[in-house]
Amino acid sequence: MLGAQLPLASALPFVALLAAIALLPLVAPRWWHPNHNKTILAVAVSLPVLWHLGIALGDPGRAVLAEKLHEYVGFIVVIGALFVISGGIHVQGSLSGTPLVNTGMLGLGAVLANLLGTTGASVLLIRPVLRANKSRRRTVHIVVFFIFLVANCGGLLTPIGDPPLLLGFLKGVPFEWTLRLWPQWLTATGALLVTGIFASALAYLVQTWAQRRTSATRTALAFTMEPVFTALFGYTLDGDRLGALGWAGCAAIMSGIVLAEPAAAGALVRAVARRRS
Repeated sequence: MLGAQLPLASALPFVALLAAIALLPLVAPRWWHPNHNKTILAVAVSLPVLWHLGIALGDPGRAVLAEKLHEYVGFIVVIGALFVISGGIHVQGSLSGTPLVNTGMLGLGAVLANLLGTTGASVLLIRPVLRANKSRRRTVHIVVFFIFLVANCGGLLTPIGDPPLLLGFLKGVPFEWTLRLWPQWLTATGALLVTGIFASALAYLVQTWAQRRTSATRTALAFTMEPVFTALFGYTLDGDRLGALGWAGCAAIMSGIVLAEPAAAGALVRAVARRRS
């Protein structure tokens, strides 16, 4: 196979592209925003691949390049058609972003992802979801679960649903083969919906109830303690062990809490004294 002849360094353009997609929106957002800059980056990381397949490897490389180009054209035509069709549908309504409504829209999106593709379903439903939750102060978790359900694992049942499945169909996998994955689809979708309900409703109610009964400083300190709690639960439930760096991080967090909240320092001293006695 031609792949066995490729050096490990041939994966570097792909790794560079993934790193740029992940980091440039954070470190250089103004440069990343214009589409022509994204095009320049894509062309720059593609040139080594084109040279290696089109010139260095000779006829076998050019044959592979032509095959992948043919697959890409078929793939992008289907994805583009779903994007254009779903992008032309405007959903109106006056839904309120309650946990039940959000869960229902996420479940609907997981079903539609198999008919419109994850791209089409995401384009169709993201605006209604954001409009329904525009009055809520915290909506990040809703978008995160939307990405998990509608834009990713929801489209598991048909080749239209997910790009990898579509590529498999273009390579000869039967269209109905993915229907046998319904147990996995149901398990993943159900687990994410249940988790979303708890993340959206129960966690929100508990957090709101607790924050109303304590000061802003202590609320911030409680959030700061999350890594410490994680380490304690890992040690207690799974036998995890912290290294020197982990213990140093916990000590830095505890020292900051002691300096910021004298009452917390007193409680910590009393707890240590009781443990020694």
